[in-house]
Amino acid sequence: MDPPQATYNQRFAVRINTLKTKQAPDARSLSYILFQLRI
Repeated sequence: MDPPQATYNQRFAVRINTLKTKQAPDARSLSYILFQLRI
């Protein structure tokens, strides 16, 4: 069950904001976001 596009965009924005709050996002976090985009 895929979430509605609006909900997905909100969750993705939250992930980006969470990464921005960190000093330096590691490669795993970036890879995780890319992985989420491919789903």
